[in-house]
Amino acid sequence: MSGQDTALDASLRAAEARLLEHLGLSATEQMITVPAGGRPASGRMPAEVTVRVLDIGTGPDLTKTPVLFLHGIASASAAAFPLMKELAGRRVLALDWPGHGLSGEYVLPAGTDIRQHVLAVLRGVLAELGITTVDLVGHSLGGQFSLFFTIAEPQRVRRLVLLGAPGGAFAQMRSVPMMRVAAIPGVGKALLRMPASRRQYRRNTEVMLGKGVLGRWPGELAEVGYLAARRPGFASSVASFFTCLATPAGVRKQVTIPLADLAGITVPVLLIWGDKDVFLSAARAAEQIGAIPNATLVTISGGHAPWLDEPDQAGAALADFLTA
Repeated sequence: MSGQDTALDASLRAAEARLLEHLGLSATEQMITVPAGGRPASGRMPAEVTVRVLDIGTGPDLTKTPVLFLHGIASASAAAFPLMKELAGRRVLALDWPGHGLSGEYVLPAGTDIRQHVLAVLRGVLAELGITTVDLVGHSLGGQFSLFFTIAEPQRVRRLVLLGAPGGAFAQMRSVPMMRVAAIPGVGKALLRMPASRRQYRRNTEVMLGKGVLGRWPGELAEVGYLAARRPGFASSVASFFTCLATPAGVRKQVTIPLADLAGITVPVLLIWGDKDVFLSAARAAEQIGAIPNATLVTISGGHAPWLDEPDQAGAALADFLTA
């Protein structure tokens, strides 16, 4: 890592620390090397990947199930810090997905089995941390990954929370134009490498999350994402995720979750959904939501990150659900 890259990472950590302090939180980090999984039948792929896990200082009570947050594609764990402060007394963890945040670069080659990649990473992280059972809280793509894990490992998930439309888990998901372009092999990497000002980054973020959603929060919330997007390896890693999950025409059928799998989920599920989610409305996803046997839907006035629009309502719903 060059001196410039080291300074960039230091700036990212400093912005995180300021945001945590504003919210009355603190955090320690751990770098964990885990199996990458999902190796395609042909092509080369690293067998392992290094990921960062944040342990958020909310007063961990070891008698309660730890809570693991999974962020969305091209996003960062810091986006959910405002929700984490609602879980005082719990051990709260946040995973930077490979290629995101301060985790290591990881490019998914064509043919990757994304489900097996997700399972390998999460199993490896939980094994390294000595955790048997978790409450999962996933935003967007993190919600899709949470569903993958819950379906494959139901005995390891106590409760599941989906924040916003869960990535490409539901076939009706609509990509915004920028994401359709990012899914084009080669083009996506070039797009994500293009220099962008902080102002442009905020505008792009609000296209996906909702207009004005960042305005009520300290600038560090957007700054963390902006700095993470400037790290070497971000563009190639994130572009490979877009290509693996979607085409310019929409979500790849093989990564969506069949109704039968949703119907087999036995754990309680809470969906916190913004009524102006740009990717998918709860009404259009009614068939999938209805297929989950023990699902509770809370609709909030907001976009794809509803807890940033209505933090009190979303925080209360999350805390009540996870402490029930």
